[in-house]
Amino acid sequence: MQEQRSEAILERVKVELVRSSSQGNTGRSNQDIVSVVIDANDIKATKEYSEPQNFRNPMRQFTLRAGDRLEYQGQEYEITGVTHTNPLRNEPEFIEVQAE
Repeated sequence: MQEQRSEAILERVKVELVRSSSQGNTGRSNQDIVSVVIDANDIKATKEYSEPQNFRNPMRQFTLRAGDRLEYQGQEYEITGVTHTNPLRNEPEFIEVQAE
């Protein structure tokens, strides 16, 4: 199956950027971790959000999954995890994205 690529610009998201550095035997290491929280009831995006299993039309839809890329403040990060939180019903209330 051919990989489908879709780009979308999202507004009204909460982004937290954590920068950490550590000193090891081989030198200093820096790491940026990005956490994004999206209110699924208030998504404002250039395309419609689709959960990965329902993603079919990259011209009209976008999805978020591990291995995808996101851009924040001109830096590109790889998504390491996506969690759909739905405490009140079957549809996701919040989408939490972690990236490095």
